[in-house]
Amino acid sequence: MAARTSYWYWVNVALWLPSGYLLCTGGIVALGWSSATLFQQSLVCIVLVWLTVAISLMNLKVGKRITDVSAAAVALLLIVTIVGSFVLYFHRGVAANHFSVRAMLPNFGSAKVYLPTIVSSFLGMELISSLAGESKNPKKDMLWAVPVTGVTLSVVQLLAIVGLLLVIPLKVLGLTTGMVVMYRSIFGGVSFIIPWILGIILIGTIFTAILPWSLGTNRMAAEAARNGELPEIFMKENSSGTPAGATVLMGIVTTGVLLFAGIFLKTENNLFYALFAAASAVTILPRLLMYPAIVRLRQFDPILERPFRIPGGRVGLWTCVVLSTGGVLSSLVLFLWTPGSPIVWGYTGPLLVVFLGAVGVGEIITSWCVKRSALLPAPTVSVDEGYGAM
Repeated sequence: MAARTSYWYWVNVALWLPSGYLLCTGGIVALGWSSATLFQQSLVCIVLVWLTVAISLMNLKVGKRITDVSAAAVALLLIVTIVGSFVLYFHRGVAANHFSVRAMLPNFGSAKVYLPTIVSSFLGMELISSLAGESKNPKKDMLWAVPVTGVTLSVVQLLAIVGLLLVIPLKVLGLTTGMVVMYRSIFGGVSFIIPWILGIILIGTIFTAILPWSLGTNRMAAEAARNGELPEIFMKENSSGTPAGATVLMGIVTTGVLLFAGIFLKTENNLFYALFAAASAVTILPRLLMYPAIVRLRQFDPILERPFRIPGGRVGLWTCVVLSTGGVLSSLVLFLWTPGSPIVWGYTGPLLVVFLGAVGVGEIITSWCVKRSALLPAPTVSVDEGYGAM
């Protein structure tokens, strides 16, 4: 099971990277490359893939510096987006879209389409718990860190989305070009250079935001390979000590997915969402095992002291497990099929091929690794080593 989880985490990032790069090409298109075909955008994405691979193969300090600069740029863009959009709205006195309580209330028809994306955006927040060992008071700090982080991100993103809808009509809002179009609406009357500068910064921040996922996931895959959960090629390192095997393999998988999906999907929005949906579906798979695992762990080791406990005893535990597992399971289904909507095989077909292909290859790889590990002799510890460890 551990081998599957390690593989799913790694391949999920390999599938998700192309959708991130398509946001970069969408920005380039909005800045002036309006004649670009989907194939040309895919080629640019492939160049960005191997640029990411090249940076990931450098010393880890290089990647950390780029990430730090990216974080500052993201903060700048969010401030400019929120302040600029609201200033333009108050200057015009009229919103680009109709806002009312009725329009903002969710309805089931729309929820079926957007619910999986909303659920997927929350996945990964639990990773902050991995820092518990570095906290002075993890029992107190971690209980505050997750909700504070969630509320802060929700408020900031909500303000940015509202600002976007205040200045850009929804019917002309592109999935991958919306931000650059908004910069033109806000600052186009002041200077044509400002939207260009902000657009270039936006493209750069999207690209650099992808980099930490490559750095972290490939190191995880290398560690899994050392434990026999993935093939040995994943743990091969270069002279800088970076996992070159896992990094190059990720570049190959991402390139192949881009070329395959780009052949069958004819629009940029379909290509973006199909790759995003396939990656998100794979992301959900380990959660289907991890969330119910808490019940088994409580039964297996009931006397272990745990600083984080779900209130409500066994009822509270099972309630949380059922709700969380049911939420991600329903999102998995909705990513692959929307009930009540006709199946468009030109879109759903490539999506299922990418998803099922990734899962099927993973089953072959992990099964082979598990069988190979079972045939290897168990490590032995000498008497001297045993006393030394004591």
